[in-house]
Amino acid sequence: MVITSGKDTTLGRMADEFLFAPTAQGMDRMWSSTFFTAAKFLLDLMYAIAFCGDYAGSMSLNQRYETIGAFTFWGLNSQNQD
Repeated sequence: MVITSGKDTTLGRMADEFLFAPTAQGMDRMWSSTFFTAAKFLLDLMYAIAFCGDYAGSMSLNQRYETIGAFTFWGLNSQNQD
């Protein structure tokens, strides 16, 4: 799968699936900003679909991450202050 500004580009022709991310013509800064905003939106949308597809499993996995993180990541600051 590829996210690109054109299906007929070299990269677009190589992919099995194509997602269009619009671009602005003319201004280089505007082009990259528009494209990357669109690409991020598409990736966020795919993440949300995958998350909701197995909502209970996703929430269970998130709870495990929170439990592990409480001892290994978020707890580091409190250990250093003692």
